[in-house]
Amino acid sequence: MNAYPFSIPAVLLSLAAVAGCGSSRDVEVTGEIQSVSGSSIRLEFFEVTGEGADAVRESAYVATVLEPGAFDLMVPLEGDKVVIYALADADSNDQCDEGEAWTELEADVKDDKIEGISLELVVAECPAAAE
Repeated sequence: MNAYPFSIPAVLLSLAAVAGCGSSRDVEVTGEIQSVSGSSIRLEFFEVTGEGADAVRESAYVATVLEPGAFDLMVPLEGDKVVIYALADADSNDQCDEGEAWTELEADVKDDKIEGISLELVVAECPAAAE
């Protein structure tokens, strides 16, 4: 007698359906990072929904670039507007701390690409501290 009220193939099909429900697509993001620091760069991509005071950011993807210079990434995104946050994370704690260089910029996705991004990281007050 089968102790399970469902079959293994049915469970696998259900899991496949859940895994395939996302509507994100791979977006090619290319550009260059300029930084006063030689440390690795944390890149975080935020999807932006709404506009103006109603705009909401939701983290969509995080990547680490080992050093400043040119980069080429495939990023899973759903929408057509993204904020790219870059941090020279000297202490590797995944957050901006006093003395670390960072920047962010808003970009539009066109034809599943964001091309020619220029991220110039500078030491400035961290975004959380500014709020």
